[in-house]
Amino acid sequence: MSALEEALYQITELERRLANMVTIGKVVEAEYTPPRCRVQIGDIKTGWLDWGVERAGLDQTWKPFEVDEQVLVFSPNGDLTQGIIVKSLYQTAHSAPANAVDITRTKFKDGTVIEHDRASSIYSLSIPAGGKFSVTVGGSTLEITNAGWTVNTPDVDWTVGG
Repeated sequence: MSALEEALYQITELERRLANMVTIGKVVEAEYTPPRCRVQIGDIKTGWLDWGVERAGLDQTWKPFEVDEQVLVFSPNGDLTQGIIVKSLYQTAHSAPANAVDITRTKFKDGTVIEHDRASSIYSLSIPAGGKFSVTVGGSTLEITNAGWTVNTPDVDWTVGG
């Protein structure tokens, strides 16, 4: 290979790696033990990729990615085998659950919505019929359903409604 051919090859390889450093794809397979996904990026289906989380130390979070979710993949040195799923991206099929700067909202598949409106200082939780809200502190529990509510403590069992 001539010096010119070698230089052109190296330039092409650098361009490929640069193009692969940050990519957008769609989750096509997901496993949750261990947590990892395969992502379709154009014609390429990646190997199993780890995903980033908010916290993974003494405090931990769990927000798994799902099949058909659009994601951003960061690949050090442009090597997709070392890629990490960084974040999810809104798309037509899964648009943003709110559109106001003062609203923080999490909307779940079952219809549950958790919302904070910082402009009005209102924090709300909406659970569809058939669901249950439960708070446990030590040996005490408060449960609310659409039929009523129950308080259980070491000293009191109190039920109102069904």
